[in-house]
Amino acid sequence: MSTTGSALQRDLTAFRAEAESFLAASLPRRVQASVVWGEGSDEIVDGGDRDRGASTVEAARQWRRRLDDAGYGWIDGPSEHGGASLSAEHVSIFRSLEAQHETPDQHLLRFGVTILCPALVEFGSEYLQRAYLRPLRRGDVVACQLFSEPGAGSDLAGLSMRAERDGDDWVLTGHKVWSSGAHLSQLGLAIARTGAEPGQPKQAGMTAFLVDLSAPGVDIRPIEQLNGDSKFNEVRLDGVRVPDSHRVGEVGEGWTFATASLRYERASIGADNAVDVSLVPRLVALARHLGVEEDAHVRQGIAEVHARAVATRAMTAGLFAAAGDQPPGAEMSACKLELTDNIQRAIDVAFEMLGERAVLDTGEWGTYAWLQLAWRLPGMRIGGGTDEILRNVIAERVLGLPREKAPR
Repeated sequence: MSTTGSALQRDLTAFRAEAESFLAASLPRRVQASVVWGEGSDEIVDGGDRDRGASTVEAARQWRRRLDDAGYGWIDGPSEHGGASLSAEHVSIFRSLEAQHETPDQHLLRFGVTILCPALVEFGSEYLQRAYLRPLRRGDVVACQLFSEPGAGSDLAGLSMRAERDGDDWVLTGHKVWSSGAHLSQLGLAIARTGAEPGQPKQAGMTAFLVDLSAPGVDIRPIEQLNGDSKFNEVRLDGVRVPDSHRVGEVGEGWTFATASLRYERASIGADNAVDVSLVPRLVALARHLGVEEDAHVRQGIAEVHARAVATRAMTAGLFAAAGDQPPGAEMSACKLELTDNIQRAIDVAFEMLGERAVLDTGEWGTYAWLQLAWRLPGMRIGGGTDEILRNVIAERVLGLPREKAPR
């Protein structure tokens, strides 16, 4: 091994030891997942209760601040913005160690920490980087995404929110939907139409802005879903003034910025593959409760869910390792797609065991919860790009397949 390689290895070894010590002093170790039938809540995935969300954010903020104070808040981030300027290998080591401990739920901070921050490093002005990078990483500022509209979901280029220049400000007017956590956020990343030159595609007339969600003209309303969840919101902007200093990137560069941030989002969702792993003990407990744990078909179904969950986790780790210090590539779309596919696979196995009990809310512990998960799954499939969009990304950008021309 070269001198440089030896030095790096010593550095990684010391980092691992220090991180293990910090985590052991800060958090209890994660106990192997187990389900005792009838004990505790039978909720499979956090439903996004609006009242509970505030306490979840506060716990996440406290952990982010502790990480930042200890030097682990942004391991591979630039030192001038509070990062440690270490390598992707250091990040991978810390991530694997942290997964062994009971960490506070971070999903409400995920957009600001893992999506907006790297996008601001790539596109943001020095002013925006100084103002927001460290507060976002610490959780001092919570951010949400303002992309989708009633008439522009997967077809983001079809958005109609307008931003008109007025001196040193921009005036934004329009309607956004599907905005996760907007009611708990101080900052929103919005894409608006600023106009395109004649003959240019509509993507050319889009610009990104950071919007103060306490500004006059911002109206945030909950969207109640079929299962009673209301963590999503519609956000109406009526003449909201945004200073030009809060424009992200150049005028007309919004499409490039949006696609980059979506790339980070898909990588983040794809990396969050603890959900389908946690479904395996649930399925085992259900099979035992129903007395079908020896059924070969049931055993095969549960084994497939487990195998695919483990394989996806390994694939995700490999892709992050291969990317190194570079932004995640289009390959991460496969991780997000496999995650939601495997959750559907787990639901199918549970439904086969339950039969009609899956759709009857009798109050029996651990049964109707599977239908509630099934209701949440379409939202998971949409977030970060629909299945159809992700399959196109994989086909065109990963496999290099030609784009099919629409018939005339």
